[in-house]
Amino acid sequence: MKRKKFVLCGLAVLTVCLLTVTCSKRDDTLIKYNNFPVSSEMKFSPIEFTDSVFMRFPYGIVLSDSFMFIHDLHADEFYIHCFTYPDFRYYNSFCKRGKGPNEFIRIGSIHLYNDTLFIDETGNKIFSIDIHNISTTKNDFNKIELPGDYGVLGRGIKVRDKFVFPSYNTPNDGRLLVFDSEGKYLHALGKIRPDDGRKINSATSQAWMPFLAGNENIIVAATQWGEVLDIFDADGNQRTVKGKDGDPVYEEHESYGIPTGIRGFDDVTVTKEYIFAIYDGDKIKESDPYIVGGKYIYVFDYQGNPVEKITLDRRIGTIYVDEKNKLIYALDVNSDSPLFVAQLPERFF
Repeated sequence: MKRKKFVLCGLAVLTVCLLTVTCSKRDDTLIKYNNFPVSSEMKFSPIEFTDSVFMRFPYGIVLSDSFMFIHDLHADEFYIHCFTYPDFRYYNSFCKRGKGPNEFIRIGSIHLYNDTLFIDETGNKIFSIDIHNISTTKNDFNKIELPGDYGVLGRGIKVRDKFVFPSYNTPNDGRLLVFDSEGKYLHALGKIRPDDGRKINSATSQAWMPFLAGNENIIVAATQWGEVLDIFDADGNQRTVKGKDGDPVYEEHESYGIPTGIRGFDDVTVTKEYIFAIYDGDKIKESDPYIVGGKYIYVFDYQGNPVEKITLDRRIGTIYVDEKNKLIYALDVNSDSPLFVAQLPERFF
């Protein structure tokens, strides 16, 4: 009788230990944060161009050793304007708006990889050109067509020998879609990870639409309508980072995801050690739709740990970090002089 009691007690202790181990097991692929260990402020200074160039909605910046390219999202005539760097002299404008030969209906984003400028056009097309071949008269582009089986593809980036796009309005349930250098679909990357466990559909993909950034070691997707980052290492392993504002909040209407929560990230970029993301945080219903850009820059390390919250002296919509000169450039579409610059602290290098 005593032996039976001993066995039962032993089993009970073992069960409690197993339950304790199971319950205390942490999901290392999910990080949640409420604040940052460091808070600071940043003041930007305006940059005046040597020549006047009209831009309706300056939306994106990419930078090489000798050129700065600015993407005008709602261009009247040319979508891309080129300036010499670092003296900001106007060089030329290209990618003329229109429906004729060598014209562009709409350009969603631009990105630079090595010395090649990649241009994402409406209709799942990517155009590329060597930046050293950009002239003031005629530009010859290489054209890559992406398959139409994966919905609308936009906000893509080039990483190594592949193109990466957010999954949007498609039955594919991956977080990102990967294509080879010729535009052939290869595979999906990661998953959308909502806290409520809801089924992923096209409305979910729309509400979770991110901005992308990446380099040889990392790809980051930052949600436009929530406080979520998805970070992928070089092997494709996913780590999801969620702040206090959490997942995108939205309503479904006829397969469309209509955001109803907060305005999230406006842009994201990566350096050799850190992730820099512009964050807004205003409630959609209370915000002014004519005021564009975020009030903060959130800094994370490559593992997704929050590093610093930087409060800005103005709203900005786009950033680009010049690591060589330790500068951060920003676009403020609300200003008549949209290009600004600030010195980055030594602690980020």
